[in-house]
Amino acid sequence: MSLFWRLLDPLLLRVRSRLDHLEHHHPSRYHAELARTRGVFHADATVTNRARVFSAAPREHLEAGRFSYIDGEISLLTPDARCVIGEHSFLGAESRLWIQRRITIGNFVLIAPRVDIFDNDSHSLDATARHEDAIAHLELRKPMEWSRVDAADVIIEDAVWIGTKSTIMKGVRLGRGAVIAAASVVTHDVEPFTLVGGNPARVLRRLS
Repeated sequence: MSLFWRLLDPLLLRVRSRLDHLEHHHPSRYHAELARTRGVFHADATVTNRARVFSAAPREHLEAGRFSYIDGEISLLTPDARCVIGEHSFLGAESRLWIQRRITIGNFVLIAPRVDIFDNDSHSLDATARHEDAIAHLELRKPMEWSRVDAADVIIEDAVWIGTKSTIMKGVRLGRGAVIAAASVVTHDVEPFTLVGGNPARVLRRLS
């Protein structure tokens, strides 16, 4: 068998090289077009082929404005989940929005790569409920029972910048012009034009 693969390796390497070439020069638009079917994206919005939209909600519950740039993942976890992304706002690669109720993102918001934003706790704090959910979801393949999970809207006002690998938790409001330093965990509201950082995030200084 090892002789077979040694003989086949040169051919496989050439095939891989050709596929890499085609992806670079003629990239597929399949995932970008699929994402657009799951939300209402302005004609001037950019949805990249790395973008993903997973939705249990109607298409109109996801809106993205003019010149927005979607390169990350958006998950509307329940039929009532809603997400609005304003104009000229950027969702970086591998950033993820986890929406049980509502996440609102204003205009000119920059969300760097690998940011996670949750409007929910993901699971119940009750161990018995988590046990039941695990059986229902993983064994019986039933949908998650979100009514037992705490959630609160997240609001990100205009001109906010969220640094890479940061996490924004449920119920947080980021005021206009706020900056979140890289790798921060934000659990409380941030005042407008304020730089915060750390885990948990604390005020570093005021911005002009």
